[in-house]
Amino acid sequence: MDTIHAITQGFANTYVVNGRDGVMVVDPGSRGAALAVVDYCTNVLGVPPQESIKLIAMTHYHIDHIGGIATLLEHCAPDTVVVASEYVRDYMAGKRKLSAMHNWTSCLQTASCCLRIDVPPVFHSYDSLAGVPGLEKLCIPVAQDRFQFSGIRFSSSIGFGDWLLLPTPGHTEDSISFFDPATKSFICGDFILNVEPVLFPDGMINDFCSDHALIWESLKRLVDSVYVAALYPGHGAAVVMQHPGSGKSILLGVGGTSISSQIEMALM
Repeated sequence: MDTIHAITQGFANTYVVNGRDGVMVVDPGSRGAALAVVDYCTNVLGVPPQESIKLIAMTHYHIDHIGGIATLLEHCAPDTVVVASEYVRDYMAGKRKLSAMHNWTSCLQTASCCLRIDVPPVFHSYDSLAGVPGLEKLCIPVAQDRFQFSGIRFSSSIGFGDWLLLPTPGHTEDSISFFDPATKSFICGDFILNVEPVLFPDGMINDFCSDHALIWESLKRLVDSVYVAALYPGHGAAVVMQHPGSGKSILLGVGGTSISSQIEMALM
């Protein structure tokens, strides 16, 4: 059964998934996070990243989620691929602007909770400024042939164990999440947060987004299609059921009120 290890020293969480196919790394968002992944693979898993890391995945093209990908690839085998939304191809080619973001007050609140000053500076160091809205001409320093661009078809395999790619647009147009049907684990980037103040124990939809109605539509579609027993957000602590399968999906508690009422409010 796959295990998930969180690296939380950076502004955003990085997840190391260890399974039968090797290791998948989701959102290595800084050079420090990338080097922490290397250390974890080598000294905890006992397998160097050149042999263990098969796949790197980004939930969306924001700097705090992609800022260490190039550094991590320096320690990986040449056939290690990067999974990303098909929109990222156009961002990298300068053919499309990043999603315009709204509610920056919410972003600042998240930053005040997650920006740590008790960690080495390398955790606030990035491969480039790619992924900053408004700086579209800056491209992530990774060759396009290292990428596996995925379409927006719902529930498609990413080629690592049983893990599936689930489009979850709303925070940004390119936002994707990853779901393991075996463990009911859901790695969701900035789709759902779990930061202070913890108003809802199962997490909250991210109000810092490009399309508030769309992000709630994404949640409703997931509620109708997947059962989540462990939720791993881009910011904040994981939400894990003590007895998986014995209760309702974690997604039903996101935001603290019923999904139907939240959808209605978002669309008003």
